[in-house]
Amino acid sequence: MRPSECSHSKCTCAPSPLTPTFTLILTSTSSPSPSPGAPLRDFTYIDDIVDGIVAALALGAEEELFNLGNHRTESLMRFIEVIERELGLKANKTMTEMSPGDVLATYADVSHAREVLGYAPKTSIDVGLRKFIRWYRSDEFRQEFAEEGDWKR
Repeated sequence: MRPSECSHSKCTCAPSPLTPTFTLILTSTSSPSPSPGAPLRDFTYIDDIVDGIVAALALGAEEELFNLGNHRTESLMRFIEVIERELGLKANKTMTEMSPGDVLATYADVSHAREVLGYAPKTSIDVGLRKFIRWYRSDEFRQEFAEEGDWKR
C-alpha cells in the first residue's frame, strides 16, 4: 500500500528509519549532520520501490534479483535543506565526520530492473520529502510507528 493510500489502522506500513532525523529537525533539536563535502546517497521514495516490486512479482521469475533504487545521488546536506524548506524551519546542525568504513557515494544500479521490468523511478527528493512530511503531519501518522517495529532490528 502506498503512503498516500494508507490508513494505518488497516496496514502494517513502517516509516523510513529517517523518521527520527526528521523529528529532530521538526523539534529544532540538534541533528547530527555530515561535514562539508558530505557523502552522497540514493534516496528512493516508497512508491517507486512498490512499483518495482509489483513489476517483479508480475514477472513471476524464480530467484531473479533486481536492484531497486533511484539511481541518482543527493548529498545528505541537500536532504536536510529540502526538509528545512518544506517545514519552513532551520535545523540545528552539528557537523560530524563520516563514520569509519562509510563510503562517499552510494547509488543503485537499476539497469537490470529497467531492462527486464521497465523499472523507472520517477519521484524526486523534493516531491518525495514533501509527500513524507504531509504524511508525517497527518492524522495517519502515529509516534509508535517510528519507535517500534521490525525495521529497527
